[in-house]
Formats: sequence, C-alpha cells, structure tokens
Amino acid sequence: MFLTVILPILFLVLIGYLSVNWGLLTPEQIKSLGTFVMKVALPAFLLHALLGQTFEEVWKPKYFLIYGFASLVIFFASYYILKRFFHQRLTSAVIFSFGAAMSNTGLIGTAIVPMVVGKDAVAYLAHTILFESLILTTLVLFLTDSHAYEKTAFPLFFRKVVYNALHSPLVLSILIAFSCLFLDISLPKVLDETLEVLGQAAAPIALFMIGGGLAGVKVKRLDGLALCPVIFKVILMPALIFLLFYSFSEDKEMMRIATLIAVLPMPTLFQVLGHIYGIEKRALNASIISTVLGLVIASTLILVWWS
Repeated sequence: MFLTVILPILFLVLIGYLSVNWGLLTPEQIKSLGTFVMKVALPAFLLHALLGQTFEEVWKPKYFLIYGFASLVIFFASYYILKRFFHQRLTSAVIFSFGAAMSNTGLIGTAIVPMVVGKDAVAYLAHTILFESLILTTLVLFLTDSHAYEKTAFPLFFRKVVYNALHSPLVLSILIAFSCLFLDISLPKVLDETLEVLGQAAAPIALFMIGGGLAGVKVKRLDGLALCPVIFKVILMPALIFLLFYSFSEDKEMMRIATLIAVLPMPTLFQVLGHIYGIEKRALNASIISTVLGLVIASTLILVWWS
C-alpha cells in the first residue's frame, strides 16, 4: 500500500515542479490553480464526502477538543520561546507561532490524508479546518492587529469574525454538510454527482500545485529564528498530539490520523502574513523547510502505520 499511495503523490508533486521549472506553466498560473482548488474543488470534495456519512460518523467533539488544545499549547509555547530567547516583537512572534501551530490542512491534508486512510478521515480534516479557521486564525489576526481591535466594540468584532468565516468556501462547505446531516437533509442526486466530479480534481491539482510552488524557490537565509517554528511544527506538535491522543483516547486510528495531520507543513496563510508584516524571507524559508521535512516525516508515518 505504501508504494501505491506515496508514489502517485511524489510523481504529482514532481510533475508540478518540472512544469514550472521547464517553463510549461508560470508561478502566476500555479496560483490560479490554487484559487480553483481552495474555493471550488476542495469545498466540493468536503461537502460530498461528509454528506456520504451519518452525523454520528462525522461528529468528533473529543478530536476537536484534544487537537485544538494541543494546537493552542504549541502556539503559546512557541510564542514564549520566540519572545524570551529570540526577542521578537509581538507581531512577528505571533506569526511565527501561527506557522508552528497550524497545518496546511485544507490543501495538503485534504489531498494526502484521504488517499492514505480513506473517506473516514474527512471528518477529522473538517474538524481541524474548523478549529484552525474559526479559532486559531481569529486569535492570530486579533493579536497582530490588537491596537485596531481595542477601538472596536465586541459585537462588531464578532460580526467581522462570522463574516470572514462564512466567506471561506471551505468553512462554509463544512458547516453546510454538518447542518444537512444534523437535519437529515439530502442533496439532489444530480448536485451530489456534480460535487463528486469536482471533488475528484482537488487532490491531484493540489499536489501538482505544491510541486509547482516549490520550483525556483531557494532557502537563502537559514538561522535559529527560521528553524524554531519548523521544529515546533513538524516535530513537537505531532509528538504532543500523539501523546495526548494516546493518553485520552482509546481510538488508535484517530490518534494516527491526528498525528499525520499535525506533521503536515505550514499553511500558505503563514507566508501571506509574513509578507504583510515584513518577515517574508524568514517565513518563506521556514515554510520551505517545513514542507520538505513534513512530507518526509508524513511518508515515514504512512510507511509505519498504513503499509
């Protein structure tokens, strides 16, 4: 099973890398593919996959609480280290901690994990995306722009959070799926089949885009500040999540899926925030290293647990 799963993943990433490296596609075209995947293909995949199960099968409150708790522990621990030992200002420490505590669940996770585990893993991915989008990202945006929020009334701030969440196709598709399952509502067959066809494009295009995004990108400055969030992300976070699920959950498959999701690389939003707040070089370096190292460790976990 290991070769039948990993080899197609590696080949798709390699084809994407070579396509950009040989000039068949431009980086701008790769970004356009990413927009299609994140806003159309992946929401369709999640909606179809979740609606193919029952509410009891997709509702995982224990997973949400344990994974969310571990993410927050990693976030605040890395923030403390970055402030205490690297003397970073608040915004850069928050952004690096964000990269340390959040996986690229939407793009890489949704592409890889169902290929390895099957559609049963989609429920775990959905809960992870909800936590990362509604709680962790909101916390980071609040902290990086705390001066602006000091002058904002809480109802207005809450309304802004809800507005942003409902304008995320990934989050919206998950909420729609959970609502339909809870209310026992089924989509028309033709719509469900359309979502299935769209969703089938998500994984290969996402992996192709990952390879294309790595083409021409080089690590130019490697120091402790860039390595710190990488260590937290691909080593300490999966280790903590493994220990917590091992201690508090009897479901070993849940433990393995949670650990695999935790070891995935940093999200694209980490690079975006790094560019906005003037730490784009170190953010890019950390993201590249976490992508390579994260995929290597993920492949090792797949070999050990699912081969």
